[in-house]
Amino acid sequence: SNTSSSSTATSNSSTILDEMPVDPRGHEDIPLSAMRKIIASRLTESKATIPHYYTRMECNIDNMLSFRKELKNVGVNVSVNDLVIVAAALSLRDVPEANSFWNGDRIEQNETVDISVAVATEGGLITPIVKQADCIGLSVSYNIIYLIFIFFAIVS
Repeated sequence: SNTSSSSTATSNSSTILDEMPVDPRGHEDIPLSAMRKIIASRLTESKATIPHYYTRMECNIDNMLSFRKELKNVGVNVSVNDLVIVAAALSLRDVPEANSFWNGDRIEQNETVDISVAVATEGGLITPIVKQADCIGLSVSYNIIYLIFIFFAIVS
């Protein structure tokens, strides 16, 4: 009787699937570039082999946005992302326990604050590393990211 109920469940579910409407919009399969294959492989490996934890908090960024506006008024153009990168870098410097990674049988605490920044290019997503991000100014951060973006846009 287990076999018949299992068979019934299978036939019921295939009936349900058969009755589901087909999405009329369709889709297009886009072949992956070599860069996108590498990115997908590395992200999958990272997620599978490195312990992750997530934190979340709400932030009132009104003061940051006012500061950004003041900078713009004196000719310094920075994005909200630039401000977040610098804030994260200074936080990692001030809380070195957070600036660490799992290495098999130990946790390694980094001596420098290096931040990887996701940058979208036509060839795919790249993640250049801003070395010693806690030691650079806002406009330097913006210029580094912009130059990396331009470089990969030319190379792609």
